[in-house]
Amino acid sequence: MRRLRLYVETSVWSYVYAEDAIHAAAATVYELDALVSWNYRHIVNLRRKELIHATNLRQGYMKPLEIITPMEVSTHEG
Repeated sequence: MRRLRLYVETSVWSYVYAEDAIHAAAATVYELDALVSWNYRHIVNLRRKELIHATNLRQGYMKPLEIITPMEVSTHEG
């Protein structure tokens, strides 16, 4: 997957965390509204979000990928 290689080449992720990169790559390519994850260390953190967005912009993906936790999308009130 070209986007996965690009994330690794631009140091967004290392190949050790390729599974995390695959999720972000698929969400970007398919223009999903958000990527939802509990993984604060490798996915849901400000620095990673900035790197993903910058890399995507350089490649012409203008829609920012929202990376959020399940708590941010929960509709349960109570």
